Amino acid sequence: MKKLSVVCLMVVASIFMVTHVYAAGAGIGAGSNEAFGQAQIQNVSSKTKGSPNTNTTTMAIYTVGYGRFITDALQLGVSHMGIIGNTDDGAGNKNTAAVYGIDGFAKYHFYTKGQTVVPYVGLQVGYLGLTANSGGGGSDSTGSSVSYGGMGGLKFFLSENFAITTELNYRRYEMKMSPGNSENTSDNISLLVGFAVYF
Repeated sequence: MKKLSVVCLMVVASIFMVTHVYAAGAGIGAGSNEAFGQAQIQNVSSKTKGSPNTNTTTMAIYTVGYGRFITDALQLGVSHMGIIGNTDDGAGNKNTAAVYGIDGFAKYHFYTKGQTVVPYVGLQVGYLGLTANSGGGGSDSTGSSVSYGGMGGLKFFLSENFAITTELNYRRYEMKMSPGNSENTSDNISLLVGFAVYF
């Protein structure tokens, strides 16, 4: 964990230094538009004590979206979020799941003219659907959910109209699943890295 923290810190510091040496001021302001994409891949392995099998879960999270600056600081927009995952329990049982949703968001940017690194915070609310398939003989299931949460991040401008982004994103899901009509809530925290184009 310490090694991962040091690597992440070095990457962020490198981006910060590069943007300050080469970047132009951020090309944002009232009336400007942003198109963006962000992604994260997680791979988690676990082993139950006394079991010979290793449980492995791989998950890809992505977000693509569009936002418009209403003022120099306030941005409103929509985004499409997806989570694609699969789990292998090491004993021949494989499960897959896919979550797709649409969100509305509002972001506030702490921005002054000529700035090259722009921090922001925001809120999001949306709707998503889930499909899951059990390869171990279990039944398929579907679900729908309201999701809501918040985010905070940094935009590192490499030029006036292009930025590298990092974002810590929190979502809470209130899911209804069928068959069975079960209800559950879950929380997801993701560190997303991506890019944004301004026009």
